[in-house]
This record gives sequence, C-alpha cells and structure tokens, in this order.
Amino acid sequence: EDIVQWCKELGIYVLIDWHVLNPGDPNDGTYSGAESFWKEMATKYKDEKHVLYEIANEPNGVTWSTIKSYHNKIIAAIRAIDTETIIICGTPTWSQEVDK
Repeated sequence: EDIVQWCKELGIYVLIDWHVLNPGDPNDGTYSGAESFWKEMATKYKDEKHVLYEIANEPNGVTWSTIKSYHNKIIAAIRAIDTETIIICGTPTWSQEVDK
C-alpha cells in the first residue's frame, strides 16, 4: 500500500506483479491464491490511474494455451471489478518473445 501511495505522490506508474517462476505454470496449486489476490487488488486500486497489473510475470515451461487459460480466468475476475486498468499478461518464455 505504501509503495502504491508513494508512486502516486511522485506521479509515476506502479506495477503490481504476480511473479511466477518455479514452477512455471501459473495454474499450479502453488499459485492457488492468485484469483483472490487479484480480486483484492482490483477492489483496492480500481480508481487509481497510476496502477498497472501484471497477472503472471515470467511463466515458463508450459504452452501458450496453458497460460492463456490462466489469463482468461484472472482477467475475468479483475474485469468484474475493474474495467479500466491495464493488464499485462506473461508469455511462455519468461514474458519474452511476445511475437510467438
């Protein structure tokens, strides 16, 4: 909360990041709290224009269709609360190679 407020005071963006590294599948049970986390963030920050969401940073070792199913679920949960905030979605190669 403090960092989000400090960024607002400084007039800069802040990226709220759900980091996925090991295991690289965002659907893994390790990340079972993702949907409730993003609902909480969307409720808390939906009116903050300097906030961005990154819903899975650095997924790896799984296919795009696997990651996309996670993204679709999380995006729907966020959009039910917050229709405006930019959502960044990670790719299967540690959020690189966005053209594939």
